Amino acid sequence: MGPWDAVGTFFAELIAAKRLEKWYKLAFTMAFSATVTFLSSCGGILLAGKPWPLAVGGGMVASAGALVYLYVRSPLTKGMMIAVPQQAAMSGTSQGLETIEPK
Repeated sequence: MGPWDAVGTFFAELIAAKRLEKWYKLAFTMAFSATVTFLSSCGGILLAGKPWPLAVGGGMVASAGALVYLYVRSPLTKGMMIAVPQQAAMSGTSQGLETIEPK
């Protein structure tokens, strides 16, 4: 193995590590967003005096919408097909989801 092979291997591993880091970041973002969306939707429905099964179901639907919204917006998932119900595909716009990027 020559010195240029080592340099090439180093940069290939660096690129792979950066890509893996982006996937970890996407997974964390999706998990955090889904959790916050579920808890806020479920809690809001419960505070409105609705039964808990309705609150859990509403939280699940809202959480699914947030996950689809983030999946579609990520550059890592470009070209990947997913199958989702129309309600979940449209929920990102109908629920008024907003993206927040911490500084």
